[in-house]
Amino acid sequence: MRLSILPVFFVFLLWAVQVNAQPYNSAGKDGIVNSIRNTNSLSEKEPKIDSLLFISSYYVNKPGSEVADMRAATNYADQALKLSLKLQTAEGEAKCYTVLSQISRESNRETEGLRYIRKALRIIDKHPAPASASKAYFEIANYYTIYADTSLVKKIGFYATGLKYFEATNPPTARLADVLKMMGDLYQFHGEYTKSLPCLKRSLALYRQVGFKNLQDIYALLGNVLIELHDMKEGIRYNLLGVKLLEDAKDSTMTACQAYFNLGFAYGTLKDYNNALIYMLKANKVALSNKDSTAAIVTDIEIGNTYRWLHQPQKALRLMNGIENWPAAEKHQMQFSMLRLKIYNEAKQFEKAALYYKKLTQDIEGHDITFDLVQNARIVLLEYLVDTKQFKEVNDQLPRLLALPLINSRPAFHLNLETLAYKADSAQGNYKSAMLHLTKAMDLKIAALKSNYDDQVGKLQVEFDLNKKDQDIAFQSKSIGLLTRKNELQKNALHDQRLIRNLIIAGAALLSLFLILLFNRYQIKKRANEDLKEQQEEINTQNDYLKQLVSEREWLLKEIHHRVKNNLQIVISLLNSELFNVKDVVAKHVIRESQLRMHSISLIHQKLYQHQNVSSINMKEYIHDMVNFLQDSFDSYGKIKFSLDIDPVYMDVSQAVPAGLILNESITNIIKYAFNDKDQKGNVRISLKQCGAEILELIIHDNGCGLPPGFNPEESASLGMRLITGLTGQLKGSVDFVNDQGLCMILQVPINPGLSFHPEGAVQNNLYSN
Repeated sequence: MRLSILPVFFVFLLWAVQVNAQPYNSAGKDGIVNSIRNTNSLSEKEPKIDSLLFISSYYVNKPGSEVADMRAATNYADQALKLSLKLQTAEGEAKCYTVLSQISRESNRETEGLRYIRKALRIIDKHPAPASASKAYFEIANYYTIYADTSLVKKIGFYATGLKYFEATNPPTARLADVLKMMGDLYQFHGEYTKSLPCLKRSLALYRQVGFKNLQDIYALLGNVLIELHDMKEGIRYNLLGVKLLEDAKDSTMTACQAYFNLGFAYGTLKDYNNALIYMLKANKVALSNKDSTAAIVTDIEIGNTYRWLHQPQKALRLMNGIENWPAAEKHQMQFSMLRLKIYNEAKQFEKAALYYKKLTQDIEGHDITFDLVQNARIVLLEYLVDTKQFKEVNDQLPRLLALPLINSRPAFHLNLETLAYKADSAQGNYKSAMLHLTKAMDLKIAALKSNYDDQVGKLQVEFDLNKKDQDIAFQSKSIGLLTRKNELQKNALHDQRLIRNLIIAGAALLSLFLILLFNRYQIKKRANEDLKEQQEEINTQNDYLKQLVSEREWLLKEIHHRVKNNLQIVISLLNSELFNVKDVVAKHVIRESQLRMHSISLIHQKLYQHQNVSSINMKEYIHDMVNFLQDSFDSYGKIKFSLDIDPVYMDVSQAVPAGLILNESITNIIKYAFNDKDQKGNVRISLKQCGAEILELIIHDNGCGLPPGFNPEESASLGMRLITGLTGQLKGSVDFVNDQGLCMILQVPINPGLSFHPEGAVQNNLYSN
């Protein structure tokens, strides 16, 4: 499984290395405040600057972001700046501007913060001070994002400079390990894995040196980088170490999400898609529990891609439908388009694939081709063009992409391009050109394999050299011993020969016995395999029979629902015929209402036999269809406007029928009686939502005349009201009628095992109006 959704493994949350902030310490702050108040002499005023900045940092780094704390932090930093300007101390001035930059940045005044930190750096350039320089460079790096290539390069550059000054002024402690970990994290996010690896290894060594125990996150990062460098064995080892620590500590932070994701990716690379799916699902669960929507979407995308490799495209599509409308999903549209295009292209559904080809083309427009994600998108687009035989487009795009130097793109990108060029030329009959592209593709593949081979050989050579030295030393020691024992060995030569002969005879006998036992085991295993084969064939036969029974059952259920629906339609038609013979208005009214009620039940059975699921009803589709039918029946288009806000809810037949009849009675009553004023524009809102953990709430609200004062639905002689209250009891729910600028009916029913609810997939529907 290639990680085709993201260019590199995503970083859920970069560790914020607050190297330029003092620790949160209330007692220390109080002591410093008292010492500042007692400062009088000029010689004491320069240390006073650091004390003021310490207190300012205390307020900035307090938990939370209270306005009063930020105001206090600014006040102390301004005092320190005024004192620095008075004393004309350049280093103190640079420190003040660095702290003021942090205050502005955390108060969302980034323009002001950038102005402060650039002042600090200009002062440091003129008056070098390594300790202040490291803090200033780390601070300016915080203004650059990791999600744009040019911005990420600048961020890495500032952190690298800050790290140089930090190492020069700090001993090897856990703080230095934190900075190295951050540097390695940035390098791996930019795809510079060979630079990331030494930083992370140094960080791990420092953590171990100081006795730091919580190594989960550094293990997860090292595992990811080693996997990207194709050292799968070491990558999986580090990730398993991290996962063990996480699970022993019951850690459910985003570090666990990263470790699970890395393991899933590693197993996917080894084409062990079942294990890949297990760990991707674990990563997604942790992301959701931490309410990290971005991480949840990224893991969902990878889960969808894994479903695709497992030949379960429908699961992948359902998963994408559930997350595409999340607010955080907007910046992942390129990945959504890529996955859908792959699925439809592999299924030969080229009409659907064409829509996502167009969307993906728009998504990558203006993006730098050096991005891994953009390169992956280009390959997916070209695969679609080749499969759909759009060779003119292929011939226009491929030469430009093949002309890119390898320094600007991954070798795998060029390998895929050459392979696609070979397929395109072969399909067009350009066999000479096809062979050239195939040769180049093979050369790139061999070069990649050689690179991995050379790395492995290098490691093996070191191990071999060490073993060889040990063997040489042992051999020399043995030789000395042999020289001293030479005379004794000569005396015992005849004895040794007899012993060797006896050993050979005994060895031959043991070998014969071993061969006999081996043959016997072979025969037993062969018989066992034959028995297992017979059992497997019997199991397969039973499975086929059970599948046939399930298929027949589904067919029978669909046929039953179809016949029930047809029978109800016949009854509706018979009632319709009676309408022509009945002259009494009341009788006609009763027949018409009976028809509407039967139609609401008929529509349920129609939905059941038309869909794959023959046991439950999609209430969202059902309510839409019922509203449209009732508007057609009463010709209410242009008079009454319906607004639907329905979540995807599934009910079985025993629940859907009473719910459908309640909806039919309520909407019919609204259309017939709610709007007596002919000039009034009717508005009806229908909502179906989850209310609490175990209640489903249906609200039907109109802006009509409402119920008369003192009206009691339970004492009403109206058949419609009796049906509503009776059916509500059947559903074990409750119903209330409230006059609120019209009539609002609120029906609440308990959620039970027969009902399925998916709030994360809820979609606000458009208004149904004419």
